[in-house]
Amino acid sequence: MVMPLLLALWACRHASPVPAPVPPTEPVAVPSEDPALPVEDLRAGILRVRPLLARCAEQALLEDPDAALAFSPGVTIGPDGSVSDVEIGCDTCPPAYAACLEEALRGMRFPPLRDGASVELRWPLNVDGIE
Repeated sequence: MVMPLLLALWACRHASPVPAPVPPTEPVAVPSEDPALPVEDLRAGILRVRPLLARCAEQALLEDPDAALAFSPGVTIGPDGSVSDVEIGCDTCPPAYAACLEEALRGMRFPPLRDGASVELRWPLNVDGIE
């Protein structure tokens, strides 16, 4: 199953040598709820890894202030709630940044899915570079 998500989780802005993550400006928009994975559980799982994703962006910007940081991750959540597959969805991201993102996304955990099936998710995440 594919559950499309529209998330604007954060924007990392640079005001000092180390950019700081900025809280989300828009709520998570979920057009339909998958009965196997309630929206609240989905949001909680994504928000738990948000600091890790922000650290990945901060490191990438320290290495290259002009780095392309927007990506559209896709993950497969297995029946036990662990992430079994990750696709970063960014052809222009620096390799170290993509590897950091993949590690963070693989660390997402959700409650076991209700129907025992896997769920595939894809959503856009936007990260602004240094202003």
